[in-house]
Amino acid sequence: MTLADEGDLDAADAMGRAFAKNIDPAAIKYAQAVRRRSHVHVVALGLLGVALAIALSSLALAHRLLTGAFESVRSIAPVFAFFLINVGLLGAYLASSYENSSGLPFVLFAALMLPLLILFRAWSAVGSGHVTARLGRGALAAVATIALGFLVVEHVNPAYLEAFGL
Repeated sequence: MTLADEGDLDAADAMGRAFAKNIDPAAIKYAQAVRRRSHVHVVALGLLGVALAIALSSLALAHRLLTGAFESVRSIAPVFAFFLINVGLLGAYLASSYENSSGLPFVLFAALMLPLLILFRAWSAVGSGHVTARLGRGALAAVATIALGFLVVEHVNPAYLEAFGL
């Protein structure tokens, strides 16, 4: 285990600079990638938190409209199920059939995506129908989905993020 893997990024950078001529350059790049990954982790948590806070506060403010939101979620439940089955099961199957990959990120992502889908659909039902409000909700939902995907992949196997320089 390296200093970067232990979370001591400053020491890993210091050792990389001190012994730059004696160690593998890939080790220095790895330490830098771990630092970038930690920054992206914090940003992903922040963005997911902001999106959830805005959606939940909007639902709380519009509590009298929640019965309509429940009907809206219920009416689109088959689409949610189809989407989650595709993401979870088919994604897991495709990933597991590719070399030594695991389908766990897809299954976990689909399971964690369900509450987000319900929350954002309910928020859409009680929110304003104005174009800018709809675009804002869509953008926040997309950002939250990407952040969730990053956090799931980081949790399951950070090696999958190496292709992105993280």
